[in-house]
Amino acid sequence: EPAIGLDGNIYVRLESRLYVFTPAGRVLWSYPAGSAVNSPLIGPDGSIYFGTSQGHIYALNSNGTVRWIYPTGGWISAAPAMGTDGSLYIGSSDGYFYAINPNGSLKWRYQVGSWINSSAAIGGGGVIYFGSTTRSIYALNPDGSLDTVFNPGANNTVYALALQADGKILVGGNFTTLGGMVRNH
Repeated sequence: EPAIGLDGNIYVRLESRLYVFTPAGRVLWSYPAGSAVNSPLIGPDGSIYFGTSQGHIYALNSNGTVRWIYPTGGWISAAPAMGTDGSLYIGSSDGYFYAINPNGSLKWRYQVGSWINSSAAIGGGGVIYFGSTTRSIYALNPDGSLDTVFNPGANNTVYALALQADGKILVGGNFTTLGGMVRNH
């Protein structure tokens, strides 16, 4: 999925490269990540964040130069999320959910024990929500401690979450039933 920056530039992943196009379709630059790239997140300062199938989290400056790279222990298949303090949140196939400080250092990590392949959603009070191959939804406090974990009754993996203003959680994934009701993807 492409991302669009505040400047109108379009950020697209194609195989193992991240491309940046102007709104007119001209390539500004591309970055060779060396492995499959997931969907990017564009920060408020124009920095670009993404993970790769080699398990690295990248932070690039708006001109395509490397700001920092953080290694995880496994494949990253979902887009990162950013907290109000600039912390980056992302899961990995190594069974950990990572919080990375704006300077690229580890803030904390939380072990789930199974592949975390959903993007995170950040709710009120900075609570971070994500799903995993356990079919559960986790809610972590901003300090990395567990707020709650629950199974919404999905019969397969939860890949995507969105939070509504009323506190309800919208769930997407590779399931056909959720909460005992038939849901077709």
